[in-house]
Amino acid sequence: MHAACALVRVRPQRRGWVFLRICCEATRANKHLKTTGRVHPKWGNGSVMAAALRRPRVAEPPLSSPDYAVLLAAVIAGFPVMARLNRARN
Repeated sequence: MHAACALVRVRPQRRGWVFLRICCEATRANKHLKTTGRVHPKWGNGSVMAAALRRPRVAEPPLSSPDYAVLLAAVIAGFPVMARLNRARN
């Protein structure tokens, strides 16, 4: 998961904000794609992966890394929340 790999590089107290930012960028890119038929020039095709790939990140650590495992679980848990927010906006 590219978002979790990007979050590993962020100070722990900023990770929540950075993940929210990645999700907002993905949402805005998705809206841009639907409106224009083109990918967003900065944030890509509207996927969280595309938004995360524009950030510095580490190579994917093993799941035995406690920090990475917690971040991966948090990212996965955040997807349904993001989907609900997107539905509410549309």
